[in-house]
Amino acid sequence: MQTFRAQDMQKQASTLQEAAMKEPVLITYHDRPRLVLMSMEEFDRLRERRGGGEPRVAALPNQGARDFLIAYSRGEITRSEAMTGVGMDPSEVKTFAARMNSEEIPWPKVAREQAEKEAKGLLELLGDDQ
Repeated sequence: MQTFRAQDMQKQASTLQEAAMKEPVLITYHDRPRLVLMSMEEFDRLRERRGGGEPRVAALPNQGARDFLIAYSRGEITRSEAMTGVGMDPSEVKTFAARMNSEEIPWPKVAREQAEKEAKGLLELLGDDQ
């Protein structure tokens, strides 16, 4: 684990960020450990290992609705997280699908088995009103 001083946070911000993308970085203040800087992926991994915590969507407060749809398209967040991020209830599947299509955002690419499982789940949510 690399160590930086608190004053380096402003002077070497880029270097600190690059280092934190590889592994957590220790920030010291008066030679005492004070902070740890890490990538969002590492933070999510640690949170999942300890059993959950708040959804990743809460960690993206400055994102716009389109950003959540794009993150879902890239497979970075789940459909439920994307729906929460755009202010929809996870049961509003039809509205979500219409929004993805209207904004011309590509659907995530998934394995056939996963897509069939998700489709079955969506059909169950939608009921017989197809």
